[in-house]
Amino acid sequence: INGRFDYKTDLKGIDSKLELTLGSSLQAFRRESVSFSQDNNGIAIDPFEAFNENRLISLFGRASIDIKDLLVLSASISRDGTSRFSPENRWGTFGGASAGLKLTNTDFIQNSGFISQLKIRGGYGITGQQDIGQDFLYLPRSTPSNAQAQVQIGNQFYTTIRPELVTNLTWEKTNQWNLGVDYGFFNDRLTGSVDVYTRDTEDLLQFGPLGVGSLGNFALQNVGATQSRGIEIDANLKVVTTENFNWNIGG
Repeated sequence: INGRFDYKTDLKGIDSKLELTLGSSLQAFRRESVSFSQDNNGIAIDPFEAFNENRLISLFGRASIDIKDLLVLSASISRDGTSRFSPENRWGTFGGASAGLKLTNTDFIQNSGFISQLKIRGGYGITGQQDIGQDFLYLPRSTPSNAQAQVQIGNQFYTTIRPELVTNLTWEKTNQWNLGVDYGFFNDRLTGSVDVYTRDTEDLLQFGPLGVGSLGNFALQNVGATQSRGIEIDANLKVVTTENFNWNIGG
């Protein structure tokens, strides 16, 4: 279930364009299965019903302004909730901001004679990860050893719903900064980009032993962090461009 509201307007007094977005999203998944045992005659007996379920909800907003077709500023924020975590850790707030300077539209670039496009951009954002492969992790239908957690009432066994050993799971979070340049030379015969980034992830969701020296008890936990730094460069050259034949080289 998705809903979205967009608003766009021209701010003629400052020669700018403004865009606003508000929205929400709800995703719900449920999987059901039935398994049977067999008696000595191969007849199915003792049906066992199981289910897995998860829900993800998001509320988000975004604002962007283009000033004089030269400077573009934007910011976004989202509030996300997942059924995979306990009520205390279920919600997370994420967002980011970016800016881009379109130097292509300046007199200096337009009069340069060989620079056809040039844009400098940068941004920061934080995202969350909860897609951990298990549905309804906070309320699974099995114990950490994967044995069915059942309660006997009379002659009937009932599958119970209970939290795992670790109930303090929280969102895995990634922070990223980036600075980039998009370029084009000689009427865009040579185009490409250069990006420099730094990415830090904390509260990694991974399976591990519960405590030092723990044997047999493994569970999903928030453990450790990763750090990544990098430079990405790409270029595309139009070697030949005719009505009947095009030859491009990219890397």
